[in-house]
Amino acid sequence: MTLSRSALLVHFAALLAAWVAAWLLKRGLDRVVSFSPFGAVLFWTAMKLVVWIAPCVALLVRAGRRPVSYLRLVLDRRAIAWAGGVSLVLAAANLAVRRAEGEPLGFPEWSAPLASVLVVTPVLEEVLMRGYFLRAFEDAGAARFRANLAVSLLFLGLHVPGWAFTGAFSSPDILRHVPTIFVLGLLFGFVRQRSGSTLAAVVVHSVNNLFGR
Repeated sequence: MTLSRSALLVHFAALLAAWVAAWLLKRGLDRVVSFSPFGAVLFWTAMKLVVWIAPCVALLVRAGRRPVSYLRLVLDRRAIAWAGGVSLVLAAANLAVRRAEGEPLGFPEWSAPLASVLVVTPVLEEVLMRGYFLRAFEDAGAARFRANLAVSLLFLGLHVPGWAFTGAFSSPDILRHVPTIFVLGLLFGFVRQRSGSTLAAVVVHSVNNLFGR
């Protein structure tokens, strides 16, 4: 399966429109239903599977491609080495920043939202962005760095609806979030490209969510 870069951008635009619709649905449901933390996690997990993952898998199956192979869902020695090495460096850097700013270094209490942040979000975001879109841009002829750059910008765009619906744009922290998300996208893409494994990027993403701010 080889889509043109313009077709990939159309796909992402449609995905983003559907993601906005998911946020509108959640806002409407919030008026009539009181979601528990676990219920909210289930809702967003279902929406991500339906809006993000299912269309990509359907395209791959229709093209006769094996999703697990295409999405690079492998974890061999090289992937483990890259995931472990980069995760250690990233965790140490995050802890050093938190310590310098006087933030507590302990781990948060386990909860359904934390499980989503550490497991569901890294898996689904990386399968979508580094598994599907990064591979697709590379297959469309984009050089490795340009493909990673493009997908990192899309990764940033994927966060925009959430920021808009939660009022994050009115917070001064948005000035830190925007470049951070973009740079992390580049890092996750670099790990996937160097390791050959989307799962390695998932591990690094999860470690960042655990130790990051």
